[in-house]
Amino acid sequence: QLRKNGASAARYSSLADQLLSKHPKHLPLLLECLEFACRHSKDDGSPMEADARKNSVVAAADALVATLELDGIAQYFGVQHDSENPVVKKETKEMEERRHALRLALLRKAAVLADMVSAEGASEDAKASTMQAVEELRRWVPSPDAVKEEERDLLALTLSRHEACRNRTGAALEVLRKRLALRVSDSAKRQQLLRKCCKLYSRLGWNHWALNTEELMHRDFPVDLSPL
Repeated sequence: QLRKNGASAARYSSLADQLLSKHPKHLPLLLECLEFACRHSKDDGSPMEADARKNSVVAAADALVATLELDGIAQYFGVQHDSENPVVKKETKEMEERRHALRLALLRKAAVLADMVSAEGASEDAKASTMQAVEELRRWVPSPDAVKEEERDLLALTLSRHEACRNRTGAALEVLRKRLALRVSDSAKRQQLLRKCCKLYSRLGWNHWALNTEELMHRDFPVDLSPL
């Protein structure tokens, strides 16, 4: 509630720390802390520094993952269960919530790291951290169907950046084109994916494709000019 009401970071962190000290493994609380870590703006509305945001997201994601028994989750979903048994149904729901939280934490961590290495001059250590994070993500998210629809644009962007970091520009472009072909992204996310496509086209030397994509964006997302 504090996050939605625009509480200051200091006030939010103070309350979160108090609650976590009493309920260190409370999944909804850990997910809430992860969402707060993913914010893009400071209290005054100015953008968060990229490195500070990265550290905050990684810490929150790691804290959540540390509370989960990964082997237990993997083993549970490795066999079939009686879907008619009320006790089993309740247990399955709880395990699905844990698996979803795990996948979300791994995605947010990989996404913020991939965002950092997409910038020019990323260090080799940063690239290595991204590779490791994406490899762990892929163990638990083998396909886009493994995450909710609202997370699939972020997944596509993350995997594309990972491929670009490996100098696999064609593979990076393929990830985005597959997602865009579904035409299910909202306007803001579709524009973000298209802008990334433009950069990849240019990297490949396909300037005509980059130009065509830019024209497509101008057509589908015209600039709203206020009357004089």
